[in-house]
Amino acid sequence: MHIPAYPQNPQSSHPHASVPPQRSRPDEADPRTSRSSRPGELARLRTLLERHRAAAVVGRTGLGKASLLREVEAEWSGPVLRVHFSHSEPGSDCSGIDILLTSLGAIDSRTSVADLAHDRGEDIADAAQSALRGAGIADDALIVVAGADRMDGPSQAVLGQMLRRAQSGCANFAVSATSLPDDGPLSLIPTVELREFSRDELVAAAQDLCEGRLAPEAAHLAAATACGRPLALESIVTEMNRRERLGDGPLTIPVRLGDTGASILRDVLGSPGPQTITLLRQLSLAPAALWGPLAARIPGLWEIVDDLETRDIIERRGPHLRITNHLVRAWAHQSMGSSERIAGHEQLAEDSAGIDPRLEHWHASFARPTEQTAPTLIDDGRTLITEGTGPAGIEFVERAMRVSTDDESLAPALIDIAWQLYERGEFVFASRYVRIAGQSDSPALAVRARTLGIRIAFAQRQTLPSHLINSWSKRERAEAPAEVARLQLTLSMCRCERGEYAEAEELLREARGAVDHLGEDGHRLLEAATIRLESARGTDRSAVRSFTALRDHDGDDLDPEFVLAVASGLMLTEHFDSAQAALSLLRRSSGDGTIWRLQARCLQAETAVRAGRLRLADELIRAVVADSVTLPDVRPDRVLVLRTWALLMHGAACDAEPVEERLAALATTSENRRLLAELNALQGSCLLRMGYPAEAVRHLRRCDELSANEVNPNVRRHEADLIEALVEIGRREHAALLVQQLRKRVERCPSRWAELALRRGEALLASGDKGNELFNLALRSWGAQDSLYEKALTHTAFGRRLQQLGSDSRAREQFLAAEAILTELGVEGSAQSPGPPAPAPSEPPVHPQLAELSEEELKVVELVRAGLKNKDIAGRVFVSLRTVELRLTAAYRKLGVGSRTELVSLLAGNPRLAAV
Repeated sequence: MHIPAYPQNPQSSHPHASVPPQRSRPDEADPRTSRSSRPGELARLRTLLERHRAAAVVGRTGLGKASLLREVEAEWSGPVLRVHFSHSEPGSDCSGIDILLTSLGAIDSRTSVADLAHDRGEDIADAAQSALRGAGIADDALIVVAGADRMDGPSQAVLGQMLRRAQSGCANFAVSATSLPDDGPLSLIPTVELREFSRDELVAAAQDLCEGRLAPEAAHLAAATACGRPLALESIVTEMNRRERLGDGPLTIPVRLGDTGASILRDVLGSPGPQTITLLRQLSLAPAALWGPLAARIPGLWEIVDDLETRDIIERRGPHLRITNHLVRAWAHQSMGSSERIAGHEQLAEDSAGIDPRLEHWHASFARPTEQTAPTLIDDGRTLITEGTGPAGIEFVERAMRVSTDDESLAPALIDIAWQLYERGEFVFASRYVRIAGQSDSPALAVRARTLGIRIAFAQRQTLPSHLINSWSKRERAEAPAEVARLQLTLSMCRCERGEYAEAEELLREARGAVDHLGEDGHRLLEAATIRLESARGTDRSAVRSFTALRDHDGDDLDPEFVLAVASGLMLTEHFDSAQAALSLLRRSSGDGTIWRLQARCLQAETAVRAGRLRLADELIRAVVADSVTLPDVRPDRVLVLRTWALLMHGAACDAEPVEERLAALATTSENRRLLAELNALQGSCLLRMGYPAEAVRHLRRCDELSANEVNPNVRRHEADLIEALVEIGRREHAALLVQQLRKRVERCPSRWAELALRRGEALLASGDKGNELFNLALRSWGAQDSLYEKALTHTAFGRRLQQLGSDSRAREQFLAAEAILTELGVEGSAQSPGPPAPAPSEPPVHPQLAELSEEELKVVELVRAGLKNKDIAGRVFVSLRTVELRLTAAYRKLGVGSRTELVSLLAGNPRLAAV
């Protein structure tokens, strides 16, 4: 068997031969790399060269060392001289420095630097430096030494000394190396170390290479194969044909690697022996292979396997072996000719016969395909995905598409496979198969595909396509009424989750017109959409009825979406224990790694928060964050909201800022007003507990504006905080208005949480003993099922009221009660804990007339003293301009002044008026 040799660098030469330096000009830059893929590293390299006149770029093969150096060369204002070293350079002492100096014209090919040093009585480093100065190289020149760590050891030692003295010498040096050991001769050079790209960074880089004209599945396949190396990524994308790039045709798996594979594979594999290459070639022909027949044909198989496993190149799984390093697989597959591949498939098909039918079908599709090959591979791919081996299943599906003679017949199976991938969070390829199946001539299949596409987009970004009401044709409504109704119900549920209730109700009404065409699953979806809408409006009838039916269910064929709707409805109507029970049932029935388990855990955490079970909420949120690492694209809105809540609850406001920014960006890009309202509610609540009521009002008012269409006060739960914050800053009229509004909402839509919040608001607004009495009544009305956290907030608010009235000892009792509850809930010492008692009230006012002012008049006087104009005051205290003028006139009369100037003069230094 022919074993291909790795290509060697054509610049190999005698150590004294003259190697002309390569001169780069800006116009020679590769257009695909004109925009840097490593802007941070490029900026650092520039800085190091400016400061030290010498720098090294370090990284494994394929990470872009050469590209980064080319970018520096392209923008360098002076001359650029490049010298390249490779593994084939002779290794005699100081031969590398001889090559370098000869290339730069500092010595001729018949002279060595050792001879030069001997003649001048200098050490080799000084002699080399002197030779460079004598070569007439400009001070602003850039000398690029590629592969400096491939020089012989003595040469590296001399080069290291030259680079460390670069600031006092001539020219600038930029070198590249695969690695620079800490104790090596080049270790003290200022270094830019290149790391491997993440999967997301590679996907973005692939799109940049194609200026955005690359199908997501092609970008993700290229990124997965590149194994963190942008050079490999560029080669893979270049090798793709137009149909593959646009997602119009079957994808080639393994991908074509191009000419760059050999240099990268040397870094990964070293120098593999013939038996290792034979094994890798055999394994590259399929997603996996049976190791038994391979062991009979390849001597020393297990020693090879042990070695490759320790380097994370292959893995054993039961009776199978598979290549886990996608670059190695692509290289091994590419190293064979077509006839060798066919022979390998025939041999492996024979090995799999009677042992592994799926592998037998796979290899037979290359050696002897038939009309049944495509549907058989599709079925095999479906079972592989069900078993949790998604990449292998996708490879089977792509192969089926390549050998199919009837693409229309594959559409139903592609939709089923897309649903399986969707459930596992594999949204990229799920969207691919939805897009392909959506081109079917069958109205039913086209609508099914569209419906699943909407689910995928909503799970990722919480966005919906435009023209939702008319997103189906007359033909589709006539020929596929059940599918259109399911599409309408799906849209209704998504709309409801975004708080767009009018649109959700219209879609629900449309779907009910086709109820006679719905099967069992369609009726379940109808019930789920009904629950979503009713519970958002505070009605629990449908949710409770459906939960009763769920309790009698054996759990084998639960509809996850239906259970989530039931649990959400129960949560929003304050049946917290029932909601948790439904979600526990869903988690038990859902497989590991599915989107349903993550969504169930998110809803469990939110239910625990609303029920005031904060310790449980913390545990669940930690689990949500861990799960979201493996399913990063699944409902990021819920994950970010829960992370924000946890960080703010525990006083980690600084840590919460980047999470809040991501949440705000998601809400903005998806035009999700409900999500933005949630963020403002969280921020406002935190600011209020931290003692910044004025800032809290700004966020809570924004939440109030965004929640104008909410009927159920239990949905957002921001009114109680807003009322308290307004009272804290003296805007009692506005707070009283909100209390009246909340009272009316509780009458229309009963809610235990809102009832307790209303009592706290009424107590805050009442004065003197009346307020104390209302606080005591509110606390005595607390039941065993009510939120202890809300009770702690009520104790804290009562304590502040008593403190303001001068009852410090009674206030301390309330604060201690709140602290005990928060300790029990696991949030002691957080931003939510009541702080030490505030300072005693200020001494009586200097001017007795101030005591005659009402609280509303006093607030206006404060703002006048702060320099605000009447119009600004009206906006600050939420009253009309006329009302401000009347209050100010009354204050003038009581204080005996006739103008604003006299008023400010009178009040100068008065401790009663706090700064605004």
